Amino acid sequence: MKSTFTKFLSYSFIILLIALTYLTFIGIETDKFNDKIQKEISEKNNKLNVELNKIKILLSPFDLKIKIKTLGTNIIFDQKKIELESINSKISLINFINNQFSIDNLKVSTKLIKVKDLISLLRKFNNTAELFIFEKFTKAGYLIADMELNFDEKGFVNDDYHIQGNIKDGKFNFSKKYNFDNLDFNFVIKKDNFFFENIKLTLNNIYLLSNSINIIKSNNEFFVKGEISS
Repeated sequence: MKSTFTKFLSYSFIILLIALTYLTFIGIETDKFNDKIQKEISEKNNKLNVELNKIKILLSPFDLKIKIKTLGTNIIFDQKKIELESINSKISLINFINNQFSIDNLKVSTKLIKVKDLISLLRKFNNTAELFIFEKFTKAGYLIADMELNFDEKGFVNDDYHIQGNIKDGKFNFSKKYNFDNLDFNFVIKKDNFFFENIKLTLNNIYLLSNSINIIKSNNEFFVKGEISS
């Protein structure tokens, strides 16, 4: 009897270990939660609509959370469509089991999209003066970006956001006197901190280069540190 019970425990442990390993590294695909996720995003901003494919669900055993990942997602707003490479989020395992989860964090990777479209999307979540000005100055350009966003209870983006990526063929007109064309660079954006590197551009037909430029906002003033050569 004891031997049988020991074997039962051993087999149960092995099956549980295999199941945990499968859920952690491979996961399962389902469209069961598509409506729930679309509703969550809509509640945070009713001007957004999300097209979802099947969602992959993976277990994160060390922090007792579920990782949700979807590929080939589209965000639609103002008759514009932004194509995304992937969306990742984590939710509480207990809330997931009870089907009472809410999305309070997102990791988003885009495909090649228009710079102006991304700025318009970010303004839907956090309409700052900087984004408004940046959108007005932006005339052309494409980018690929990775974004980490956390939301508060009202659906607004917290100040700990992190955005990085690169821009190609950018065009920005800050006034009639200054035209930035053929702009290529990598960027990292945090609250009040804008870091740019490997910069190439044409300013009023003058070719310029810069290894890096860092812009820091403090007390409504911007401090710029970097180097430019031509």
